[in-house]
Amino acid sequence: MAAWLAELPLKVHYGVEVTGFAQDDTGVDVQCSGDQSLRAQYLIGCDGGRSVVRKAPASSSPDGIRARAT
Repeated sequence: MAAWLAELPLKVHYGVEVTGFAQDDTGVDVQCSGDQSLRAQYLIGCDGGRSVVRKAPASSSPDGIRARAT
C-alpha cells in the first residue's frame, strides 16, 4: 500500500498524533503532537478507534458532502 500511496498527489503523515482539528469553508486546521500544526483540504483519520478524528461528531461540509470519522 505504501507504494500505491506514494504515487498519489497527497502527503501521508505517519507517527503523528492528532490532538485537535477545526473545519471551515476552505479546509481543516489540524493540531498535532509536539506543537505541530498543518492546514489541509481534507483530513482522513486512519489512526485507530481511540483517535480524536474517529471520536469527532459527524459534520457536513460547505459543499454538501457528508463527512464522518469512521
